[in-house]
Amino acid sequence: MLIIDQSSVKISWKAPGASAGVHVGSKFVLLHCTKGVNLIAGERFPAEDVVADKAVSIDAHVFLKSPDSQRDLGDMQFGLAQVSFIHNYEFIYAGRLESEGSTVINLRTGFTQNPSLDEEPRFGRTVDEEIFRSTFPPLKITPVTGSNPGLNVDVTFKDHPNNAIPLTFENRVSAAPNFLASVKRTEEFITYFLTRIKNVEPVTILARIGWTVNWHAEFNWTSATDKPTPVIRASALFPGEPRIGPPDPGDPMAAIALSRRGTLTNAQDTAAQDAAWNQRRSPICEQKRERPPGFRVNFFK
Repeated sequence: MLIIDQSSVKISWKAPGASAGVHVGSKFVLLHCTKGVNLIAGERFPAEDVVADKAVSIDAHVFLKSPDSQRDLGDMQFGLAQVSFIHNYEFIYAGRLESEGSTVINLRTGFTQNPSLDEEPRFGRTVDEEIFRSTFPPLKITPVTGSNPGLNVDVTFKDHPNNAIPLTFENRVSAAPNFLASVKRTEEFITYFLTRIKNVEPVTILARIGWTVNWHAEFNWTSATDKPTPVIRASALFPGEPRIGPPDPGDPMAAIALSRRGTLTNAQDTAAQDAAWNQRRSPICEQKRERPPGFRVNFFK
């Protein structure tokens, strides 16, 4: 029989060498986390994958007491489930002249569920099969012998938020090219350490840790053929404090982790981007004949 040692539960966020970065390529602006980024993605059309390697690692640990020296988990399962909440996800384009209008791409309006479960099961896997995997990585089981026998269980979840944003966009309302003027993306994540008996509810939250990524940059142009100059207004990648034990009842993000239901974050992101760039669907994509109110005068000179 295995008994969870509640005092042993830990969760941590690690991102050595990572930070929220903005890179201007010849075709795309890349929002990335610095470590493991493929900067060549911004030089190709269509863009290559921005991520060459993950930048953020969330690691969870628990010790299971085993008075009868059990050496495997049996029907017990452990995993990490991440939930994301998008605060801001907007790209603004403008023409060289006020008469050439502007375009606002607001991807947040394309998310029918926000917050949502930030999981991406590999082909042929269900969400639960991805979260409660039994192989290393992400799950590592180490038997412990001696006077206090049991199992050390370690679980890892890795991530690298990113975007490839076209430098230009054809405004079909003003019939003029629009140039990237501003990018804003702020996304909050909470990663939950879960356990359950195989295929049986309820699921228990052992611990959780939040973290946030934030990009806000403006771009100034002098030529339609030269790269713009970025002005970084905000750039941050940071964790919150780890929390051990279950969250407060009624916590909406914890409810998503526990149910593991709904439209997934990445699926919504893909659909929203298709609706913006390819379908130009309102309100995700708003093409106008004028610039936004109060738009800066030194954008294109």
